Amino acid sequence: MTQSVDFEAFRKEWLKEITEGNPSTVELGNRFSRKLITQWLEVDESTDDIV
Repeated sequence: MTQSVDFEAFRKEWLKEITEGNPSTVELGNRFSRKLITQWLEVDESTDDIV
């Protein structure tokens, strides 16, 4: 059985915690890069592995 995933729904969910709280553009970039790198390298965000 194949499960269809709507790209827009996925995109909104993935960006939800990045955009919450009306951050500045610098903070948006920091949040985006941190999330991208931690997921790509499979690093736990709650640790200090990435500072």
